[in-house]
Amino acid sequence: MMMNKGMKRYTILFTAFLFVISIATAHIFPSHAEARFIPKAEAALGGIQIGATTDYVRSIYGEPTKERVLDGHWCGYTLEWSYGETFTIEFADGKVENISVTADNGIKTPAGFAVGQNISGPLAYYGEDTMEYPAKRHQTSYNFYASIGNGLNFMTDKKGKITKIILWFQRS
Repeated sequence: MMMNKGMKRYTILFTAFLFVISIATAHIFPSHAEARFIPKAEAALGGIQIGATTDYVRSIYGEPTKERVLDGHWCGYTLEWSYGETFTIEFADGKVENISVTADNGIKTPAGFAVGQNISGPLAYYGEDTMEYPAKRHQTSYNFYASIGNGLNFMTDKKGKITKIILWFQRS
């Protein structure tokens, strides 16, 4: 069967598109096997680890300044507590699932890393063989896994300054 020029061009473009998508996907969603795992004790933020209960968080930080239920979350619902505008904790089934810090507000990792510092510190401490990938415009994301589906994420600006730290858990 002979292909006409249009069909041949379409086949070449489609093959090139699939190739680009496979390269981009591998870069954006790298394999966990490529990651160097950090000690589980390092996967904490502000003294809280994944799985901590609402009672434990309340015993450390008190009542949240804002509380809301996020319906439609993939695991049913998520309870979100905010302490000010820069420190947020999400719970699923009453346990911490994600923590986010977006300012130098005293919340740190166990190693003392905080928003506002340079990413060179975490890279030297945890190892440079981490998951690094472009995020939003002029930002880079660095993931340090404590286990598959759990770890620390540092977002940086174009100068390498940490702008956000996330302690995250991803259910399988």
